[in-house]
Amino acid sequence: KWFDLIKKKKLKVDEIIFVSWDRFSRNFSEAVSTIYNLRDNYGITPQAIQQPVEFDIPESLLTLSIYLASPDVDNQRRSGKIRDGIRQALKQGRWIRRAIIGYKNERDQFNKPIMVIDPDKAKHIQFAFEAFANGMTQVDIRMELEAKGIKMAKSNFSVLLRRVAYIGKTIVPAYKDEPEVMVDALHEGIIDEDIFYKVQNRLADVQHKSRRVTKTITRRDEIPLRGHLACSKCGETLTGSGSRGKLGKRYFYYHCNFCKKERYSAPLLNDQFEALLAEFDFNADIKRFYDHLLLQLAEKEQDTNVQDIPKIKTKIKVEKERIKNLQDLLADRVIGSDDYKDMRGRYSENIKELQKDLKKINQNKKGREQYLMSSLNLIKNLCNTYQTNTTEYKQRLVGSIFPKKLSFDGNQCRTPILQEVLFWVLSHSNGYRAKKNEQLLKKLQLFAVVEPEGIEPSS
Repeated sequence: KWFDLIKKKKLKVDEIIFVSWDRFSRNFSEAVSTIYNLRDNYGITPQAIQQPVEFDIPESLLTLSIYLASPDVDNQRRSGKIRDGIRQALKQGRWIRRAIIGYKNERDQFNKPIMVIDPDKAKHIQFAFEAFANGMTQVDIRMELEAKGIKMAKSNFSVLLRRVAYIGKTIVPAYKDEPEVMVDALHEGIIDEDIFYKVQNRLADVQHKSRRVTKTITRRDEIPLRGHLACSKCGETLTGSGSRGKLGKRYFYYHCNFCKKERYSAPLLNDQFEALLAEFDFNADIKRFYDHLLLQLAEKEQDTNVQDIPKIKTKIKVEKERIKNLQDLLADRVIGSDDYKDMRGRYSENIKELQKDLKKINQNKKGREQYLMSSLNLIKNLCNTYQTNTTEYKQRLVGSIFPKKLSFDGNQCRTPILQEVLFWVLSHSNGYRAKKNEQLLKKLQLFAVVEPEGIEPSS
């Protein structure tokens, strides 16, 4: 906070005084950068009471380097000891993190951390494995567990079913030249190995099925409205295909494969739809209002994002500093290894999320101007934009204008809903405020959807 006040010139400072250089910073490169920044840009000299340095004497920089490097080396040495200690504990089969569901943290006869079975929750984990092995879905199992007071997210439940800790094993991750290995754990397993591996086989089968390439519908330029039309007789989605005539020429149609009562010539329906888009005409006042509205939204979003960047960077720096402080607390035995692991994991996760937010802001900033211009051109010439683009773009455009499918009776298109913004713009462009079901265009009719009867009275 004091550094922010200095940068904003709200606080006049000549020197910054602290006890020793390891209290100033325990990171060598960061400390050197900060010292030069303070001296060169703000005229401020940092100084340690117990380790004073004469900055005017060039040789004193050697002494300063020792003062700054010593705590950094100490940090790295402590970090290495902690990492080696954690790895050694894993090799011994000791669970050093917070106990997973079905267990609880305890201490053994040597006062070292160990997991012991929690009878109240272990029975629910046994039920989950047995139920999934016997064909029950993950969704149904989670609902059963939630009813018994154990609530977890879908992703967490999938991780739970893969934990080898439940069969009395633990994983030692790969490090340097050592490969990843699975060793016998010191805690007792609560799941039979046969059931566990049966669950793993079923998980692999489910994952394989989800990754199978599904059959995709080939886009044809002749039938761009396929997937956006509904049969006016049965309400099912119309498909599109081509049939070959006697002379070998292909003729394309939209047709219903369910009731088989509707079949329309694709060129006829395509022309009808383009004529409908041509009716989307907006007067000059509405176009100017739309331009002004988009520009305002873009500027507001950009200003908000620019203000967020320094805040996010500051939060990242704070989280990194917290991780460094944790090592001191662990070395001084203020906190245990379990607490250290939990807090370090939480801070690291916060840093990842903040870095994602920062990356997203920078990516959005690059494409904002191009996106804005395309939006302005789209609303001003809707029909021409549709005609001059690819079939994929046409289908996305149709879906954005008409949230529900269109039906066709040979002369006119019908749909229950028009995109809300377009409905408002059309209403005001025509010089009146249209009612909900009032017809705005000659070739489009909006009709109300009747809600099904249920517990509440019909509407």
